[in-house]
Amino acid sequence: MTDHAEISRHATWTIARVRPLLERFTEKYVRIPESGCWIWIAGTDPKGYGFLYSHQHGKHRAAHRISLELHGVTVPDGSFVCHRCDVPSCVNPDHLFVGSPTDNVRDMIAKGRARLVKNGKGEACPRAVLSVSDVAIIKARLAAGHTLKNIGNDYGLHLSTIHHIKTGKSWADVPAAETLELAIARAAIAVGKGGV
Repeated sequence: MTDHAEISRHATWTIARVRPLLERFTEKYVRIPESGCWIWIAGTDPKGYGFLYSHQHGKHRAAHRISLELHGVTVPDGSFVCHRCDVPSCVNPDHLFVGSPTDNVRDMIAKGRARLVKNGKGEACPRAVLSVSDVAIIKARLAAGHTLKNIGNDYGLHLSTIHHIKTGKSWADVPAAETLELAIARAAIAVGKGGV
């Protein structure tokens, strides 16, 4: 069994090693004079937003949120910290403001970063991977007895995506071609005319 004095010494040593958040924060960005941005050079997420472990909260937190808090700005739960400069890795508190989710969307629209689509179905959806021709071919392949797995592998799609096409949960407005050959021929014609 471990001696309690040993545990106490270890805990004291661990606590003594933890440097203040402000000290750790200020060594993880560089100031860019031309833009005024303070660019986070430590850990970032896939979208470029910085993060830093907060011992007080026991988890990683967004660096731009920490920046505002370290500079005396209260950030209520559920609020966003938005960038005036539109640089995700910027942590300059002068470039940041607290806003609601609605404020964040309005800011995005005002700056032309929104991908607004009136009808976000099918090819008009910004996240669409398939074209109408692809779906017609998939439906024809399903009708011809091809398996969900084979079709999914051919298109690099999950089985559930192919199943949603089969059941009409997605792409319901695209009719199945009468035959697989006809679907392929129509897709080739569309490509030749500058489509797909």
